[in-house]
Amino acid sequence: MELKQKQKFILDAAFTASSGGVAPFLTHLDLSHNLLTVIPAELKQITNLQYFNVSHNQLKSLPINIGLYRNLKFLDVSYNELRALPSSFAELRNHKTNEIKLAELHLQGNDLECPPKRIVKQGIPAIIDFFAELLEGEDETCKSVSICCVGESKT
Repeated sequence: MELKQKQKFILDAAFTASSGGVAPFLTHLDLSHNLLTVIPAELKQITNLQYFNVSHNQLKSLPINIGLYRNLKFLDVSYNELRALPSSFAELRNHKTNEIKLAELHLQGNDLECPPKRIVKQGIPAIIDFFAELLEGEDETCKSVSICCVGESKT
C-alpha cells in the first residue's frame, strides 16, 4: 500500500505506541489518490472520525464495521471498485434519536449493486433504511438482494 508521504506520516504517528496513540482523537482523514486496495484495519481505532475520504483508490470493499463511525459527517468513496456497501450502514442512524450525522456521501464512479441504484438516488436516509430493513429481514425485496451484500461473485 503506497501512501502519499504526508498521509503515511500521519498514519504512522497515529498508530505508533511511542506517539501516545492519537488515533482516537483524529476527526479528519484523507487517503484519496493512494492506489489503496484495502483500508487498513487500524482505522477502526479512530472512533471520532467525522471526515473520511478514500476516493480515487482501488477499493473493492469497505470495512464491515464502517457503521461504528457514529460521528461520521462526510464519506467519500467515489471512484473505487465497490460493488456493495456493508450492511453496517444501518448503524449510522442513532436509534434513540433517529438522527443521521452523515450529511455527505459520495459514491459516484463505482459499479454498486447493493444497495440498488434506485435506493442510492433517494439519498442517505434511504440507504440507511435499506440496510436496516435488510438486517431486520422484514422486507421481501431486501431478502432477495441480500446475497449481493454478503459476498462477491466469483464469476
